[in-house]
Amino acid sequence: MRKKLRQVGVMGKELDWFISYLADRQQYVYISGHKSGLLPVRLGVPQGSILGPLLFLIYINDLPEASSLNTKLFADDTALIESDVNMANLEQKINTEFRKICAYFRLNKLSLNPSKTKFIIFSNSQQAQNYDFKLFVNNNNTNKNNPENVFEISRVTDNDIVPAIKYLGVYFDPSLNFKFHIEQISKKLSRALYIMRNARNFINQKTLISLYYALFHCHIIYAIEIWSVSSQSNLNTIVKKQKDAIRLISNSRYNAHTQPLFKTYEILQFKDLCDYFKIKLCQTILQKKYRYH
Repeated sequence: MRKKLRQVGVMGKELDWFISYLADRQQYVYISGHKSGLLPVRLGVPQGSILGPLLFLIYINDLPEASSLNTKLFADDTALIESDVNMANLEQKINTEFRKICAYFRLNKLSLNPSKTKFIIFSNSQQAQNYDFKLFVNNNNTNKNNPENVFEISRVTDNDIVPAIKYLGVYFDPSLNFKFHIEQISKKLSRALYIMRNARNFINQKTLISLYYALFHCHIIYAIEIWSVSSQSNLNTIVKKQKDAIRLISNSRYNAHTQPLFKTYEILQFKDLCDYFKIKLCQTILQKKYRYH
């Protein structure tokens, strides 16, 4: 950890303070009134501490330098990305580069759990989707090939129970149609509607609108710029549930026309929310572009 802190500019007394904070710690296990003996903590940071996440980020901040794979880091969520027009070349390259990632983990006394590591192939080519792609966690050192140190990684396909990889709260499926992600949002919206329907007899309309934003609206807008590119047939379930919500807020009939209701209560319809957040994203990208040119 000392070397990692120095790499980000922590020196002198500040460095000594961090080392003192991490050194000579002990831990024990407490179960049903029984306490184990103390053992020294040789690796890791204090769990639940304020500095823990920051120190972890500093520790793995140089992971992208371990290979040529496009590496995306967000806390302890890591995504490795690569592309190629030839599947055989892609398979060979990723396995070669991923072995370097495995070496990085061993060198830094970190553990990569093969059962929690998955990969997915995005392609509109049926040939690519059907390719028998094999990816391995290879914990062998250079020039070693012990099969006990090699673990095959599971591939996510459309036929899986969960046919998508969840990254930062968004489910990415092989076809990038976001159908599974929209299904998960729909379930959350149904639960929110259930709560609102049961609460409306005990709260006033203003509070009900607040409940809408707290339990319903938040699920619609999260990463809407990404998953709203799905087909209209997939999005219709979200549109329908938002209409149910505005009818519930206004205490209208089940078939009441909703456009004037959205206008009355100043709530943006789903289509307008999509346009708003996409425009906002484009504005942010353009501002950053001109700021650095």
